[in-house]
Parts: sequence; C-alpha cells; structure tokens
Amino acid sequence: MRVAGTELLRAAQPLSGGLLGRALSLEVLPNRDALPYAALYGIEDQATTFFRGTLRYQGWSELMDGLVALGLTQPTPTPAGAHVWPQLLDCLGVPRAASASASALGANGTRRADAARARAAAALRWLGAWDEGAAVAGGTVVEAFCALLASRLRYGEGD
Repeated sequence: MRVAGTELLRAAQPLSGGLLGRALSLEVLPNRDALPYAALYGIEDQATTFFRGTLRYQGWSELMDGLVALGLTQPTPTPAGAHVWPQLLDCLGVPRAASASASALGANGTRRADAARARAAAALRWLGAWDEGAAVAGGTVVEAFCALLASRLRYGEGD
C-alpha cells in the first residue's frame, strides 16, 4: 500500500478486530515502509501481509485534515499585525462559526472536506483560539499553532 503524504490523513481506517479493535474506538494510519520490519522480526517467510501503522482515536485524522485545510500547519511566516489568535485566524480566512455541523455532513468528497473544516473550527473554539487574549507565539503559522496546542493541552500539576 502506497499513500501520498498529501493523502495520509484521508487514508485512516477504523481499527477492527482484535482486542484493541473491540475495546477502543481507534483508527489506524499507514506509517512508512513496513517491509524491512518483517525481516527484523524474523517473520518474512510466515507473513503473507505486513503493515505498520499509527493508532489514534477515531476522528483524529479528520480533525487534523481540517486543521491542515485551514492552513494551520503551514511553515509560512506569521502575518504582520497578527498578534492575537483571532487576528491570525482572520488572516487565514478561518470562519468564526462553522456553517454546518460536521455530523450533519456526508462522508465523501467536498462534504467530507467541509465536515473536517467544520470540526476543525469547533476545535479551535474549544482551544480558545477566538479569545481576544490568546497571544500568537512563533515566527510561522505552524509554530504559533504548536504553541497554542502546547499551552492549552499541557498536563496540569498532578495529572
């Protein structure tokens, strides 16, 4: 299985079967070339297929795909004058309110992309990116996004 980097997030599949598949709601993304690992594990003669993947909770890939579509993972310079997150999001053309609920949209084509962007917009609201006091940190958009995630998702004392 070969997946272009631009299609990776859309290649995620629900993990089905096995204990993890039954116990947790996970998805699996292909993760690089698995073939060298068959020999490393000594199973190249027994395995008819071999796959290396990354596990995430279901919905993670769609959410990340939406954040990518909104431009938040670009290594482009942070726009001049974008000192707080609402200004940065306005510069990127991110809508303040999602026009459609992610759950109300279909699962393919443009509707899937719209659903991913709507979910990403809702996540940005949850992260506090529309708060006027949320300062932009970092010289590029992706650095600013990483700083926002780090500030909002860090463990608290005792976690």
